[in-house]
Amino acid sequence: FISCSPEPHTPVIVFISKMFLADLSLVRETQTRKLTLEELKKKREALIRNLRSGNTKPAEANEDNNEDNIEETVKPEPEVPPHQFLAFSRVFSGTLRKGQKLFVLQPRYDPTLTSTPLLQTTPTQEDVILPPHVTTVTITKLYLMMGRDLLEVESVASGNVAGIGGLGDSIVKSGTLSSSLACTSFRELQSVAFPIVHVALEAVHFSDLPSLDKGLELLDQSDPCVRCTYQETGERILSTAGEVHLQRCLDDLRNVYAGVELKVSPPIVPFRETVIARPTVDMVNEIISSENELIGQYTESHASKNNGPVTCSTPGNNPHLIKILATPLPETLIDVLDKSSRLLKILTSMGGASYHGNEEGVVEGLQTLYEDLKNCLETADKKKWNGAIDRIWSFGPRNSGTNILLNKISSYERPSIWRGVVNQDKGVVGQEATDPVLRNYDNSIISGFQLASLSGPLCEEPLHGVCFEVLEWTEPTSEDESEQDTLRGPVSGQLISVVKECCRQAMLAQPTRLVAPMYSCIIQVLPSDPFWVPSTEMELEHYGEKADTESQARIYMNSVRKRKGLAVDEKIVEHAEKQRTLKRNK
Repeated sequence: FISCSPEPHTPVIVFISKMFLADLSLVRETQTRKLTLEELKKKREALIRNLRSGNTKPAEANEDNNEDNIEETVKPEPEVPPHQFLAFSRVFSGTLRKGQKLFVLQPRYDPTLTSTPLLQTTPTQEDVILPPHVTTVTITKLYLMMGRDLLEVESVASGNVAGIGGLGDSIVKSGTLSSSLACTSFRELQSVAFPIVHVALEAVHFSDLPSLDKGLELLDQSDPCVRCTYQETGERILSTAGEVHLQRCLDDLRNVYAGVELKVSPPIVPFRETVIARPTVDMVNEIISSENELIGQYTESHASKNNGPVTCSTPGNNPHLIKILATPLPETLIDVLDKSSRLLKILTSMGGASYHGNEEGVVEGLQTLYEDLKNCLETADKKKWNGAIDRIWSFGPRNSGTNILLNKISSYERPSIWRGVVNQDKGVVGQEATDPVLRNYDNSIISGFQLASLSGPLCEEPLHGVCFEVLEWTEPTSEDESEQDTLRGPVSGQLISVVKECCRQAMLAQPTRLVAPMYSCIIQVLPSDPFWVPSTEMELEHYGEKADTESQARIYMNSVRKRKGLAVDEKIVEHAEKQRTLKRNK
């Protein structure tokens, strides 16, 4: 590999950086061979003899083929598709040839995890169980890229760049071709341009949806800077690096990949919802005090006058009572959680047990994460967050987000989520649940929290940096719940809905804000309140009764709610007295 030798005995190593769609009309598969001067002279003499003898027909078939034709042509294969995926590759070792069978090593392949006898396997051997992330492929087409043209060749030596055909089903974006399993796979190239412009796509005609899905797959495979994803709501999201890149991708979808008409939404901004500490000044920088009270013009029903917790209950005469308080998390803690999503998923999947996976450094990483979170909480407010790290119930959304469900129920002690990571002598709570009845519905509380953190109350966007403290959880006084299950369904399902709604109401009881991503890749919390209207005397004097300057956060919130089909508090006719519907007689 180091010598880059093209000798036959050298292992073949080829790196594929990307897949691109090539126009086969530019492939020089029909090559012409120019005749020499002697062949041209013989051809000229044969034509003269035919003319003198009065025979204008071409020469007989028994004559030499070089004397019959000025050019020899190689017939192209019939019915070749107009476009085909080619692999943009470079040969680092050996010589790549047509018809050669090689291993396809995906980026996640690790030869150190493969047994020694299996490393001696050759691609031509049959009935061999290959290790994970490894397949085999036969090279069918080889091209030299010469500007826009492609020249088909039989072999490519080491050190050259080539296009390989027939790998569309084996390579997604990048990979490695090798004749030996002992080769380490190349890492995917890191793109400088990260996709930041997101739009939702729909087909004009419903019958064209399969073509659109296939076109998005081809576009995602051919362009390394494109991300095509499907939301849980069914939206097809196209993410590109900019406006010019977006327009080029849309043109390719319409004309090449999908061939259908598209409906393109305005650019989508991925907002997040959060809460902040109660502000001390209002919109005109006046100190908020009891003297500056709200007047009757303030009609926002979502805001709460107190910062206290919210209590909800399951339906029926003998309900479960849940009391939840929403508080903001420290910024340092949010940064640590945002960078540790992979470890959080592993921690949740462990379920309090020890780690039994094959991945190295997981236990050490989880222990470091535990210490980092503990230090962040103690640095922010040691009195407020004392012992909170050991009472974490769950992370959300999807068990890996920046939101925390905290167990502050005095009568309910549950096993710590860190039980399988940190020893109990270091202060981690490891006891079993004290109340077996509540323990049966423990997962219902977690499921309700996951749903609430996945879609917030403002515009159904995920939450960011919110801690939900479960202060009380009172079980029914009657032990027989069979009648309640029969009338209103299982209690577990009722608890999921109640906890979700209680978390949303607890969040609305606090000052809510929208979190907007900036181009500098820094998460910024919008300082304006989306529910703000002029309410105090000073604000009415400064902004007027109808507030000509609308809150930017409210504009963002309403735009997202409109896109999702949610209710928006907007007036169709704002000033009815200024409209005249009577005909004026002249």
